[in-house]
Amino acid sequence: MKKVFFSFHYDLDNWRVQQIRNMGVVEGQKICNPNNWEKIKRQGEQSIKNWIDRQMKGCDCVIVLIGEKTHTRKWVKYEVKRAKELGILVFGIFIHNLKNSEGKTTRKGQNVFNIQCYEPNSKDAYHDIRDNLESWINGDAFSYFKFFSGFGLFIIVSFFFLYYKKITSVLTNA
Repeated sequence: MKKVFFSFHYDLDNWRVQQIRNMGVVEGQKICNPNNWEKIKRQGEQSIKNWIDRQMKGCDCVIVLIGEKTHTRKWVKYEVKRAKELGILVFGIFIHNLKNSEGKTTRKGQNVFNIQCYEPNSKDAYHDIRDNLESWINGDAFSYFKFFSGFGLFIIVSFFFLYYKKITSVLTNA
C-alpha cells in the first residue's frame, strides 16, 4: 500500500477527504485534529513547515484534494512547492462532486498549482476515485502527460518546426 500525503482545505473539505482516506486504497497520513493544528500554528511558520516536512517524509506522493477554495490556502501552496522540491510525485483530484456530511456537493475548485489533475465522473465520484486512485498514484494515468511535458514537449515542437519548414519550402518551390 502506497503512503500518501493529502493536501486540502481542512475546514471546507475534511469530510470529503475522510471518505477518500477510508477507501482503504492508500495509507494516508494521520489528519491533524483542530486542537493540534492550533498548537502547531501558535509556534509559528517554521513549526508549521517542520510539521509538513515530517508528514511528507517517506511518502510516495502528495495528492492535492481540490475543493472549491483549496486554491486560496497558503499551506496547500507550500505543500505542493515543498513536494516538488523533494521530488515527490504531486497530482490533484477535484473533489467537488463528493458529498459532504449534509449530502451536498460544491462548486469545482481551481488548479492554480501547475500540477496534473483528475476530475472524477460527476455521476459517481466516490467509486471513480476508489477504483482509480492506485493507478493514479503509480503514475499510470499521467504517463501520457509526462511524455508531453518538459523535454518531451521540446522534442515534439522541434520536429514540428523542422518538418514544417521542409514542407513549406517544397510547396513554395513547386
